Amino acid sequence: MVHQSETFDKSRVRAHNTFPGWKVEEPPRKLSDATLKKEGFSLSDPVLVFEHDGKRFMFRIKDITYYHTAQGVANGLPFVLGFCGLCHSGMVFHPFVDGEKRHFVPGGMYDGMLFLRDSETDSYWNNITGECMYGKDAGKTLKPMDLEYSNLGAELTSSNSYVFTKTNDLPKVPLLWRIFEFVLRLFGMGFDQLHGPGFWLFMRKNKTRPEKVDDRLPYYMSGLGVVTKSVKDPDNPYAQTAKFYSLSAMRKAKNQTIYDKVGEHDVIVRIRESSFPEAVWKNPKGKEEDRPFQNYMRWYGFYATFPECEVFEG
Repeated sequence: MVHQSETFDKSRVRAHNTFPGWKVEEPPRKLSDATLKKEGFSLSDPVLVFEHDGKRFMFRIKDITYYHTAQGVANGLPFVLGFCGLCHSGMVFHPFVDGEKRHFVPGGMYDGMLFLRDSETDSYWNNITGECMYGKDAGKTLKPMDLEYSNLGAELTSSNSYVFTKTNDLPKVPLLWRIFEFVLRLFGMGFDQLHGPGFWLFMRKNKTRPEKVDDRLPYYMSGLGVVTKSVKDPDNPYAQTAKFYSLSAMRKAKNQTIYDKVGEHDVIVRIRESSFPEAVWKNPKGKEEDRPFQNYMRWYGFYATFPECEVFEG
């Protein structure tokens, strides 16, 4: 694994201060049929979910795409969540560096991906690995939390699900949302498919494409990137194995489930009932984490972050 703080080129940063960020001040609402009806939410709305103290907290992707970051407190747990509307990678972190709380906002785009910027030191942080790419804390890393992709329908089955909402300053364009989603689906460019027209325009206008492109998969292919630590040298951040599983490969697999090995670890990669993929340990006994590090995103973003990654061939 190559640390981005060693290769980061500040001159290639684009779209400074383009996104507003979300300072989460209101408590989340308990997810229920009444909440869905009152807010006008759909059961199919995709969400980003993290757990704390037995409760599941979530943000609708439609909301977080507008802000790109959200920072607040969930049941006593400080968090910062980032989501990139281009590569659709999302991650949630503990917002502390050496015990000091930092306040994060969207910093802009690098290699076609969102990066975070902390207000205290103006440092740039990778939204996938949490590594500080540039600034006072270059080389340091935010501690990640496990983040799942799901939808409101699947989460409604849990009695401990809570959704953060912020509708007072979101663009009031529900009809435009529906038209845009219809066009994406019509041309095979939905969130779980390849890419949208806005993606092309933004990437070309801001010249934010990665410098290196790997052609093992289509540039904009969606899939699950999985990263595991070395058993022999678990504390060495360079001793990792990264592997990408395309959505098409998962859909072709029997029962949409793949049994594979990432590095020294046996994993199961599957598409859940929510239609989003996940990776779990085949033999979870003795594992520190409930699931391996993973991110649902586009191929170009995973390769740009883990250039030595492997690809599942099927």
